[in-house]
Amino acid sequence: MNNKRLKLPNGFGSITKKSGRRRKPFEIRKWIDGKQKVIGYEVTYESALAFLCEYNKNPLLFSPSEITFDELFCLVKAYLYPRIKERTQSSYNCAYKHLNRLYDKQFAKIRIGDLQSAIRDIHDNGVGYSTQKKARQVLHHMYSYAVKYEIIPPEKDISRYVDIDKDKKVYKKTIFNTRQIYKLFRA
Repeated sequence: MNNKRLKLPNGFGSITKKSGRRRKPFEIRKWIDGKQKVIGYEVTYESALAFLCEYNKNPLLFSPSEITFDELFCLVKAYLYPRIKERTQSSYNCAYKHLNRLYDKQFAKIRIGDLQSAIRDIHDNGVGYSTQKKARQVLHHMYSYAVKYEIIPPEKDISRYVDIDKDKKVYKKTIFNTRQIYKLFRA
């Protein structure tokens, strides 16, 4: 009986057996951005093939560093929104729309300057303190989720360093009330 394995489809990835006494001799590789990268090692060929199939279904589950800001927000929404009120959800969505300059960036590669410039854009658009505060809360939820699910290490949580404008309370001011005006004219 022929023990040769079938060829995998083009673009699917490859599985090779490494020589020597290894615990996981089967190396799983995939072409990513024009380079062949190792995405894992497995004990048996069958488990390596199963891993490669799962990776091809959803590659972001196995390479969290590739997740974009927008994709992470979708994950955070699925996790967080069932537990918060509808009004809070709509305010988070509104604040998230103002962070549009970050949508296509890889989440792990976002720096504090990127976050601060997104907040500055909110200020430049004439949007108030409350939206800036909600945007900072959205960032905090996203970074907490990313740390919890090991997308980034805990020391990479830079959301706490984001600065927003001070809250400016605007009170309706009257120069003089009628009693003060009467007192002025009497004197």
